[in-house]
Amino acid sequence: MNNVSIGGGSLQGTLYTMNTLRGSWSREYTPSLVAKSLFYYLQSAGHFVSGPAYYTKRKNYDTMLLMYTIRGTGKLIYRNRSYDLTPGTVCIIDCTEEQIYGSCSDNISGRDMGEAEKDPAEEPANRANDANGADRNDAWVFDWIHFNGSESRGYVNHILNAMGPVIHIGQSSGIPGYISRIHRLLKANDENFDVKASCILVEILTELMLKVSSGKEGEGVPALVQGALHIIERQYARPLALDTIAERLCISKYHLSRLFKLHTGYSLYEYLIKFRLSQGKVLLKTTDDPVCEIARKVGYDSASHFIKVFRQHENITPLKFRKYWR
Repeated sequence: MNNVSIGGGSLQGTLYTMNTLRGSWSREYTPSLVAKSLFYYLQSAGHFVSGPAYYTKRKNYDTMLLMYTIRGTGKLIYRNRSYDLTPGTVCIIDCTEEQIYGSCSDNISGRDMGEAEKDPAEEPANRANDANGADRNDAWVFDWIHFNGSESRGYVNHILNAMGPVIHIGQSSGIPGYISRIHRLLKANDENFDVKASCILVEILTELMLKVSSGKEGEGVPALVQGALHIIERQYARPLALDTIAERLCISKYHLSRLFKLHTGYSLYEYLIKFRLSQGKVLLKTTDDPVCEIARKVGYDSASHFIKVFRQHENITPLKFRKYWR
């Protein structure tokens, strides 16, 4: 194992075995200063046919990683959980957090699974290898991109909190095609690559965010979370505290907090503020009520408190917001 320099920065303590087979390729990319200040931007991309010893362990790498498994099975350990990366799955992670991934073999499961919580649905995977190190038919084959910029980290962590790092996408998903388009543009040295890549990255993140939204509907959301949402959306104008909501649902406030965050991407307090501000904006646009009255109607005990929270989240005062819509 070695320390490795990635993207121009030395990541001390990064361990890797770059055991890839014929057909693999990767390319680094340096975005323009304009792209880094305005866009979502690509940092590197590639296609790997992994050998049985392929392995990466690292953290504190300022990038987002998306991997799409085409064939075979990989293994990921992230946030102290173990996941199989099977065909048709997308893996998306924030690489500032510790991550371990590689070929699904004893190389990972034996060395690193001791501290990770195993997925109960997982089964041991056996990987054949020959004298040269691998049978290509058993190889973990995947496309990948490293990206950053704009609200990348916010999007990725919202997806992680709602769905976890591994997402099964259907045959109608556009994500495999989006990654292929980025690869083609990168190889062609397209002169408008920064703009085009940013648009494609937005398409990828949008599809995953829509999947998050659809995953929160109906039976996918536990009744307790639906109950908490119902209380907030019906009683937001009253004083509401986590203890009160948990007591009404007959559940520990700590368990409710974890469950709510997992399925909505927000804490109860964050969601309550978001909902109150949304209702406040409706009243600012559609009524002539004074700000103090609107504050009272959406659950704030004073106009000054409402104005403070509104400015923190909207970067504008309620009155200026109203003027924009008149």
